Amino acid sequence: MTDCDIFNYSNSRSDVYELNGDVRIHGASSTIFIPPSNHLTSIKIKPYPRKYDAAAMTTVSAFQIKADKLPHCTQTLAAPAILFSTGAHAGNHFHSIADVLVPLFATSHRFNRHVIFLVTNHDSRLTSKHTKTLQRLSKYDVVDIDAQNQTLCFPGMIVGLRADTTDLSIDPSPFSSFSARNFTKLLRSAYSLERESVRGHYRPRMLIISRARSRRLSNEVEVVELARSLGFECVAQDLRGEIESVAKIVNSVDVMVGVHGAGLTNMVFLPENGVVIQITPVGLHNFARQCYGSAEEEMKLKYLEYKVRLNESSLLGKYGAQSQSTGWPSWDEPNPYNYDRLTTDRCWGPADDQYTYEPQFVENAGNVDEDYVPSSEAETDTSASEDLSEPENVRRAGIEYAGW
Repeated sequence: MTDCDIFNYSNSRSDVYELNGDVRIHGASSTIFIPPSNHLTSIKIKPYPRKYDAAAMTTVSAFQIKADKLPHCTQTLAAPAILFSTGAHAGNHFHSIADVLVPLFATSHRFNRHVIFLVTNHDSRLTSKHTKTLQRLSKYDVVDIDAQNQTLCFPGMIVGLRADTTDLSIDPSPFSSFSARNFTKLLRSAYSLERESVRGHYRPRMLIISRARSRRLSNEVEVVELARSLGFECVAQDLRGEIESVAKIVNSVDVMVGVHGAGLTNMVFLPENGVVIQITPVGLHNFARQCYGSAEEEMKLKYLEYKVRLNESSLLGKYGAQSQSTGWPSWDEPNPYNYDRLTTDRCWGPADDQYTYEPQFVENAGNVDEDYVPSSEAETDTSASEDLSEPENVRRAGIEYAGW
């Protein structure tokens, strides 16, 4: 038995402990054993990097680190391990990358693939979908640790994933000096993407992410035609196919445009110096920017934003400018995490299924009322510091936005 050094790298987003020395884990009981210590008896960790989201964390298994008598080793491994969860929101494309792959890259890259991934709440769909990326980070098969009714012994273990407080970004300390740019380079290598940077097109290529139901552009065809008239090779494409095909499509374009949603996560496949244009829904401007508006510079991309105005949204025709009966007192957005007004049956579906968008938002969605005039001073307030004016070309496009 040897001593075990313990390092706490937790932050506001994730709990992370690095254990260097004799570490033993019994997956079926969610218990990690280390040699007895004078300064530690027991710690419980949920190894998913969104610890402030109480609802999501209820689906993540808690592992107990115990400084106690060590159980007998059933199997001894030469490589260290990293324990993390693919529960919570990880089934969503955005979260599978922002909450799993990016933090996993930041945590594991220093091991040069000589590390074993122990996955709790194992979602085989996620690990299968991202096999090529996982193989670039580890030369070993992923271990479903919950199914291990034996004691596995390691020379060290990191419990949890180090995650930057900004989605899709990488904190360069303490595990590596890498950035999100290194992550996107790894993806281009994993999927054999040809374009490292924007170049080689006589006409710039634009991709508009097509959505069939919620948060869609109701005049998508007209927007594509306008882009073409301005000199772009432009297509509208649904990006819900196989990730390898999606990666190649996105890497082939110079500009990607989309309404806020998981499809924008595919910006990680864009060539450097590419442009991401996010269309942000009414009432979600700040939240949308926090998801996708912060990491582009780190990835060597350019970020632009178009804010949907109330008179461009089908929500106006359905609920009116001041809809008191629906429990939403105002269309403004006082802070980026004000979910109290949003997590209602009207906006997000039942409270226990907040990711089921209500399809009625896009049924019978009317055209934009170009003659709409705000009915109160609150709606015409221009005191905010941000510029809400539309570029002339976008205004000509007559963007019509249907629902959430």
